[in-house]
Amino acid sequence: IIVRYGLEMIESTDRTGLAALIEAASGKTDTKPAQKKKKSKITSGYIGYTLAPRINAAGRIKTASIAVDLFLSKNASEARLIAEELCRTNKERQAEENKIMLEAYKRIEELGIENDPVIVLDADSWHHGVIGIVSSRITEKYSRPSILVSFEGNDPNSPSPDDVGKGSGRSIKGMNLVDALCYCSDHLVKFGGHELAAGLSVTRGELEAFRAKINEYARNNLSQSDMTPTVEADCEVEFSDISLSLAKSLQILEPYGVGNPVPVFIMRGVHINELSGISDGKHTKLVLSNGRHTLSAMYFSNSPSSIGVYVGDKVDLLFNVDINEWAGKENVQLIIRDMKLTEQERSTYAAEKRRFEEIHNGAPISSEEDAIPSREDFAAVYKLLLGSQRAGVCSITHRDLLSRLRQEPARQMNYSKLKIIIMVLRELNLVSIEEFSEDNYKFSIHYTSTKTELDKSNLLRKLRSQISRNG
Repeated sequence: IIVRYGLEMIESTDRTGLAALIEAASGKTDTKPAQKKKKSKITSGYIGYTLAPRINAAGRIKTASIAVDLFLSKNASEARLIAEELCRTNKERQAEENKIMLEAYKRIEELGIENDPVIVLDADSWHHGVIGIVSSRITEKYSRPSILVSFEGNDPNSPSPDDVGKGSGRSIKGMNLVDALCYCSDHLVKFGGHELAAGLSVTRGELEAFRAKINEYARNNLSQSDMTPTVEADCEVEFSDISLSLAKSLQILEPYGVGNPVPVFIMRGVHINELSGISDGKHTKLVLSNGRHTLSAMYFSNSPSSIGVYVGDKVDLLFNVDINEWAGKENVQLIIRDMKLTEQERSTYAAEKRRFEEIHNGAPISSEEDAIPSREDFAAVYKLLLGSQRAGVCSITHRDLLSRLRQEPARQMNYSKLKIIIMVLRELNLVSIEEFSEDNYKFSIHYTSTKTELDKSNLLRKLRSQISRNG
């Protein structure tokens, strides 16, 4: 109740600094006194994702006194300048966070530590004010506790075992992080925090012993089920149930928080019409369809390349319902929590893979099967790979290629045809293609000015003979 009325007061606040921050966060650039304006709808989400990060960024990147100056200011012009500085500082925080996050993800996969009960990473260059946020992202992504340690401020050219690093960690339900750090206290300078988040200091010389000790604790206290993320949905809905009216009805239940979580819904068999990255590819925007109507959706903190689905796919969704306000108009929008291919889509893809293996192993091919690619099919794949390489992208998945090819008018492409094209391009040395994991390719185009004779391919000749044997 207190929060409910507090949000209403913030919405029409006459506090100079707070009003200026709300205006600056909205992107408005006019010079009318901020405190005289009618504010946008203020929700717990707006506080948590828009206002609070800007206040918080001051202490993380620069000095917390900037935020203090904002709230103490009585002058609208002065408050506006400070609020704009906080917005810029928050962008710096986001950029630093993204840089550290990408570096951390890369190291986790290179070191193969994503299966450790506790992920512990360190670096000399990481900004100590941001590593806690990145730790949260890692814990969310890998569903296990994580601790990041920054040795910032020490000389990276002459590292010493006595160098002290500042660490920040996040945990999951099932492992009290402070209890875990108590277990490792012999290897720490100091630590403190609570069940799910903590800070610590550790010397460079004790870091490896600490990493081993905290993983020992986790193996004794965490089960595999603890590290398997689950989300409970409130109910399953149909595409036609989603409307602006529903979204506004759900607003009545606000403010949301730990004791009153945002309603979560499931929807099955939804088509992906469009898919694109925003904010430098950090988030994904989607247009979804049931064949007659469309809905917009956002998948935050997930890039298009990481979600594993493509245009044309049919998916099951786990999501919240939100309202997107833009240019004075309100539209219903889904906030995706998770998504996966429908069971039918997964079964169809698996069946196509099995059929390719049969064909590759010499099984007869029916003339009606459309398994042998035409010259036009080869040209379409080559053109796609060439365009991708020119754009600086030299890795692609089989399913991504299939999705792009199927968007071409009258292009009939299936798993087997595409796999055969990939193999023949490699056989004829037109494209260097390495399958670094199942159905994931790295490639490099070999330019040639002469017309390629596909009939020189032993694989194509073999496959065509399989058609003739089948009559």
